[in-house]
Amino acid sequence: MKKKITALIIAATMILGLSACADTRSALTVNGESVRAGEYIYMQINAAQEAAERFMELYPDVVIHEEGFDFFSQEIDGKSFGGWVNDRAVELLTEMAAVAVLFGELGLEFSTGDEFEVRRSVDAMWGNPDVRASFGLDYDTFGDFYEDIGVGKESIVSVLLHGMREEMVFFAIFGEDGTEAVPQEEISSYFEQNFVRYRVIKMSFFNLGDAEVIDLENMAEDFVNRFNAGESFLTLMYEYDDFVAARDAENDVWDFDDFDFDFSFDDFDFETSEIEEYDDSALPQDDENAEYDDPALPQSDENAEYDDPALPQNDENIGHNDSAVLQEEIFIEDLNDFDRLEKIGVPSFLPEHVQEFLLTIPMNTAAAYDDTDDIYVLIPLPVLEREDWLEWYSESLIFEMMEDEFTGRITAKASTLNVVLNEAAIRRYKPETAARRLLQPWL
Repeated sequence: MKKKITALIIAATMILGLSACADTRSALTVNGESVRAGEYIYMQINAAQEAAERFMELYPDVVIHEEGFDFFSQEIDGKSFGGWVNDRAVELLTEMAAVAVLFGELGLEFSTGDEFEVRRSVDAMWGNPDVRASFGLDYDTFGDFYEDIGVGKESIVSVLLHGMREEMVFFAIFGEDGTEAVPQEEISSYFEQNFVRYRVIKMSFFNLGDAEVIDLENMAEDFVNRFNAGESFLTLMYEYDDFVAARDAENDVWDFDDFDFDFSFDDFDFETSEIEEYDDSALPQDDENAEYDDPALPQSDENAEYDDPALPQNDENIGHNDSAVLQEEIFIEDLNDFDRLEKIGVPSFLPEHVQEFLLTIPMNTAAAYDDTDDIYVLIPLPVLEREDWLEWYSESLIFEMMEDEFTGRITAKASTLNVVLNEAAIRRYKPETAARRLLQPWL
């Protein structure tokens, strides 16, 4: 009797198992619409990365690279790491569905080529062999990896189309012609309050003796005084460049005698029999194919030497030491080429403490900051004078300004949707399976 009961249990388990396998192609439904398991797995990977970031934010003193550490043995916000990942994956999918609903409500549509371009991108990515170089994974292509963890092409296409929908919905609401367009004055104000425009001459102390450091500090002070007295930034910058070039030449900075070049063509086995000699005797010797210094070549501006006396000395070819007067518009254009832009509090070129000092300097005034390894001659400039930047970065600025508002609306819309989980799929697709492989450097 015991054997019969055992046999029945095994048979029932096999039937339930087969049913579960057939039923786990969909991880959940949102308002009756099925969501592929592949999309759920993909979102588990995203959620695992968010979870890792959240854990490090909560526990900054924990050494995550220590041997034996495992994210999936930790807790976040009172949940197991894996539970947090699964819940967040469902949230992300529900938000995807909310965006799709808003997309329809706003009457938006993809253009004819949108989906085609997305599918073409996925096809190219599927056969891309850089999966080893990018992630160190032992697969021949990205497609092999995704298929192995249960993510098919259609799931990737769906996720990429979601990204396009989200952007279209955002700008349909807050963009220039949106239903709630952000006024230009607010964009300009945000740009002015959150970004800094400046020019800088960075003087390096690298490999200098004490006396040379003092000379450089004196030069920086002199540059500050001269700029504030009305001298051009370009003049000062070129003067510093010439100074460095002369100093390096004097010190023989690039002395190739110091390098040991152990190189011989004998080390190579050239299969010359397989290489056909290139015969260009029949090739018309037009400007494109002619030697740069061919005497038969018409000496147009494009091919002439920089200092060729036959070259018309127009503004574009004047050297910075040439005595010719630059036209004002060319001069301004050149100056703008040396403008830098950084977000306040998120410096990219300057160290954070140097940016903080920059923000204390009056506009259009030079000041020097003497740092440990460098000295900076800094000149802050009105950011709104760069109207081209304001136009160029307009959409990015709108996104920064309205991102939280937009996220709130998506979350609110998602809360109105009817989400039904496929518990069999949730149990089957464990977050560790995909996340451990793709996020190996962390997990």
